[in-house]
Amino acid sequence: MGITKMISDMVGNLKQIKGVTAIVLGGSRARGTDNPNSDIDIGIYYDSEAGLDISELRKAAAGMDDEHRENVVTETGEWGPWINGGGWLKINQFPVDFLYRDQRKVSQVIEQCINGEITMDYQPGHPHGFVNSIYLAEIALCQALWDPTGIVGQLKSRTTPYPAAFKQAVIQRFFWEAGFSLENGYKGIHKKDLSYIAGCCFRSVACLNQVLFAVNETYLMNEKGASAIVDSFSNAPSQYAHRINEIFALVTESPNDLKKALSLLREVIRDTEQLLK
Repeated sequence: MGITKMISDMVGNLKQIKGVTAIVLGGSRARGTDNPNSDIDIGIYYDSEAGLDISELRKAAAGMDDEHRENVVTETGEWGPWINGGGWLKINQFPVDFLYRDQRKVSQVIEQCINGEITMDYQPGHPHGFVNSIYLAEIALCQALWDPTGIVGQLKSRTTPYPAAFKQAVIQRFFWEAGFSLENGYKGIHKKDLSYIAGCCFRSVACLNQVLFAVNETYLMNEKGASAIVDSFSNAPSQYAHRINEIFALVTESPNDLKKALSLLREVIRDTEQLLK
């Protein structure tokens, strides 16, 4: 069975569940950056005031799952306030992720982002943390598969044009942190604390990615693959992804390598700063 037919069948099953208000395709398959091994990310929108019939959803999910697992999806909120809940299924040997989204919270968070309010929370699966603007990016980049009331279309309309206050807030918050994380990295050289230095470098790069996506008025959905996407931007440091990879390749026990890695990172930060002028 082809992926298009499989997704269509999933939508046909899910839209019957009480409380489901919209279904979207997300992730790399929505962005067009997928590969044959990419997950199929299905966003299941619901209204928290009306609730979502988890019992019926579990029955439907078990019927679709290759192993017919009965509790393959969670309760709402079981994965925390941001990821919310969902399930990891295998359907026709394809990895399929169901993710719940409360349309009321999504609407509120979009409004916060548009007004320049950026938050960051600890979240397993997101090594830089869960930035509230992920909700904004999800709506902007998703493909509506079933949207009977137009809620997804309505939320999408608020993502264009790219919000000026949001752009300014992202640059202001994350460019400073990129440099701060770099300086912290130097403190680990004497102790050859590679994990600490690598962590500082990662945090700095993750912040630069946020800044460069904002400079190019593009929504950032996930840390994974972000540096490669930056390379496609018209306003970006030259050979960005290659230079980032070189930095991490130099995180070895050699103090000279560590100093060179941080020096290269400083150059990338300076090149990024030139784009802000």
